[in-house]
Amino acid sequence: MTIKRVKDYTHLYKSATMYSTLPCQGKYYIDMYLWGNRDALEANAAHCDKDTKAAFCSMPYRVRINEDGSEDLKVKPKLGELHFVKDDWNMEIVAHELQHALAHRMRVLEPFAQQVMDQDDSHDYIKSAEERFCREAGRWFDELYRWLWRHNAYGKHAQGHDKETLGAGKITLPTQEVQHAGKNVAQKRQVVR
Repeated sequence: MTIKRVKDYTHLYKSATMYSTLPCQGKYYIDMYLWGNRDALEANAAHCDKDTKAAFCSMPYRVRINEDGSEDLKVKPKLGELHFVKDDWNMEIVAHELQHALAHRMRVLEPFAQQVMDQDDSHDYIKSAEERFCREAGRWFDELYRWLWRHNAYGKHAQGHDKETLGAGKITLPTQEVQHAGKNVAQKRQVVR
């Protein structure tokens, strides 16, 4: 789906930009949005239905046919947008939307999908199209997931947690009843960064 150029930022929780490092050192990018609710996502991402929890919206590109029959891609620096809803994302949703972004990236930037698929085992693997693409894919997933986690710890799993205990460098999960030696014991788990 393509992007909506005019946005209503009323319910925008956070936004950021993620840059491509291949092949052109940061010229191309994807904007990332974390919306406060699903209505805001639907209003700001094109062609969403009521069950949409996240979306990747790509920027259109053009293919110019030259006089000699060769083709040139005309790609704008903005590749697209990733949209998520606060407290309603998880690793599967993030990976799914990022796959859409990566598929679009392989259509418009080197290494192209065909370069990756045509590669055989005789190539120097470290310099191969597949390895270059996979490095960027791994970096994008790492950057996107850390950004979401930093601004909305636990995502979908945050529902029901005591919001006062999240953040400030220390995360305290809610008290759990656990059985220890036949007795119910209240126990807090902590993750300290």
